[in-house]
Amino acid sequence: MSGIASIYHLDGKPVERALVGKLVDAVRPRGPDGTGSWIDGSVGLAQAMLHTTPESLSEPQPVVDQARQLAIVFDGRLDNRQELAAALGMDDAELRQTGDATLVMHAYERWGEDSPIRLLGDFAFVIWDRTKRRLFCARDVLGIKPFYYHSSQHAFVCGSSMTAVVVGAELRRQPNEGMVAEFLANWISSQEETLLSGILRLPAAHALSVEPTGLRRFRYWDVDLRTQIRYRTPDQYVEHFGSLFQEAVRCRLRSQATVAAELSGGLDSFTAAAIARAEGFALFALTVRYGQLHACELDAARRVAGALDVVRHLELEVDLASFGGSALTGDGEVPMDRSPDRAGIPPTYVPARNTVLLSLALGWAEVLGATDLFVGVNALDYSGYPDCRPEYIAAFERLATLATKAGVEGAQFRVHAPLVRWSKAEIITRGHALGLDYGLTHSCYVPTPDGCPCGRCDSCQLRARGFAQAGLVDPARVLRPHATRP
Repeated sequence: MSGIASIYHLDGKPVERALVGKLVDAVRPRGPDGTGSWIDGSVGLAQAMLHTTPESLSEPQPVVDQARQLAIVFDGRLDNRQELAAALGMDDAELRQTGDATLVMHAYERWGEDSPIRLLGDFAFVIWDRTKRRLFCARDVLGIKPFYYHSSQHAFVCGSSMTAVVVGAELRRQPNEGMVAEFLANWISSQEETLLSGILRLPAAHALSVEPTGLRRFRYWDVDLRTQIRYRTPDQYVEHFGSLFQEAVRCRLRSQATVAAELSGGLDSFTAAAIARAEGFALFALTVRYGQLHACELDAARRVAGALDVVRHLELEVDLASFGGSALTGDGEVPMDRSPDRAGIPPTYVPARNTVLLSLALGWAEVLGATDLFVGVNALDYSGYPDCRPEYIAAFERLATLATKAGVEGAQFRVHAPLVRWSKAEIITRGHALGLDYGLTHSCYVPTPDGCPCGRCDSCQLRARGFAQAGLVDPARVLRPHATRP
């Protein structure tokens, strides 16, 4: 919840900076992450920021575009950024650098007073259009974000709180006795009146256009009760609702929170990182060259990082091969054609590998200010490694809080292992639903020199069974078909 406020002297009288400063103070409790203000003659804008999305971190407000003669203060978040960007002709790179407030300003420039109907999310905003001498305001369709205003012959004042309106309009706090009575009777009849006389509430799904000639309020969206959806079976209704509900949740998961994710280049780490991205985290991916016999995993990790559009992909080198103790680092032979029912810890186990890798990710997370780590470990379809079990993840999570400065100061670290109890088929099915291209990944322990999977090691067999059980074709085998190692 950010705080916004604005004042427009309709008689052309210049707005005093001290008054705008009072507006900033009035909305400051709603925005602990910084404040801003801007004055353009008879108009003043004030804002107090609460960072809730990755883009808000680099979008101080008010946002002013001198070329377009527009300025905006915005409280809220947009949940249809991709659709808006496409309609506005913006590419992905431009969208990543564009905050929600700027996106709303572009929408207003394109569609004018019809722009609010294009916006999906929780929002309240004020746009100053210098060319038209118009102050344009709107509130989201459910009225999640507050918006109050006072209008007189000489001035229009609005804000996220009634306090801001009282301060800006220099009003006396007088109760609206009729609304007080309705409030006490638990029967509210007006969507506009408030408990203070002279202060109105902008109803949900409404917009205001304020010009020197007057104020115009209008509804920009309403429920169409005539619309009907007809299906033949109950399952079709369930499926439609499920798809709508899933999309509604997905588009609201965008967050400014960062996460450190281990990225090995395999399909498990790819899926875990994609789940983190779908949950709204900004991804910082870590890949470690620990002495593997081949670079195929590292090449795949770079491909996967590009597909996930991570904020940063960090590659480190830690020489675990010097310890020995694992066939994956050259100490012994990788077993082939093992039975699915085999028991025991295989020679492909790398001593303390996940502990080392998670510790590196934890250190980076602490520097980033992140408290979430995502890993692709799996305890069901795995080769018997002890550091892939849920008990291990829980123990490391406790260690993370005990062994870090951030943890001692009160931060609670969480190690997310979303795949830990899933079968390989379930992992692949989830990744397919997320639209992941598993052709980018690599799983084989002993690929051929040109990167083809052997088809015989534990990892190849687990992957093959997973795709077969999921009823899907492995794109990696299509791109790099089986080739037997000599």
